[in-house]
Amino acid sequence: MKGYITIVRRDRDDGYQAEVLGVPGCKCSAPTVDEALHAANQTLRRRAEELQEEGADLPAPRPSHDMISEVARRSAVAGACLREPKLSA
Repeated sequence: MKGYITIVRRDRDDGYQAEVLGVPGCKCSAPTVDEALHAANQTLRRRAEELQEEGADLPAPRPSHDMISEVARRSAVAGACLREPKLSA
């Protein structure tokens, strides 16, 4: 399976920051890990819509097995592999 690798790290402000790797502008913060992942999914969808309006696409998704190594390499507290957003034509 392929998807958009997302890592979650502790934020300085007692919350969590999620980042969708390889997709510029896809970072967000939230008070919990689950909320950070949910916000990352929404941010990815908005970014995909913006790119679609510009006539561009999201970068290619990566193999999901890369997520584990990225979490370890970046000292993250959690990781996820988000599916590509389904956009209307």
